[in-house]
Amino acid sequence: MAKQFLRVHDASFASPSLAAGKYTSYNYRDLLELYEQVRVAERQYFYSNIRALAGKPVVLKDHLSHYSLSTVWKMLSRDEYFSEGNAVLNMDELHEMVDEWFLLSGVLNIGDWIPWLSPFDLQGYVKKMKALNKKMDKFYDCVIDDHLARRVEKDEVAPMDFVDTL
Repeated sequence: MAKQFLRVHDASFASPSLAAGKYTSYNYRDLLELYEQVRVAERQYFYSNIRALAGKPVVLKDHLSHYSLSTVWKMLSRDEYFSEGNAVLNMDELHEMVDEWFLLSGVLNIGDWIPWLSPFDLQGYVKKMKALNKKMDKFYDCVIDDHLARRVEKDEVAPMDFVDTL
């Protein structure tokens, strides 16, 4: 059974043809096709990283999370604001920011449920939320300023990526 699942029917399980894609995305023809090169490049980078760790313990969750975030970001914005040589943010910092955002979005903040305790920030979540907001604003401002400068420089009117559209 494992042989059938892993070898014979691997392609079917790896990327199943879902009815939603067939009927709501014009038989799987949607915007994602535009970004096939990004997905292929990120997938190859992911595979090479995993191969490089052969024989060592691997926390797959971290690598998959990095792969997903990098792929989505490069689809949203073709520029790499998180590249190693960039002073704004590197990929690890972006990953930490997204993880922290998910964590803080799901916490049970006592001040939300008992309003008169809100000014005391007993758990320290509000302080962390404000700090995260400042980091995110700094990053977003850089991305927006860069896009606006590029549009003025190239006298572009039509959006080139999702950030331009937004």
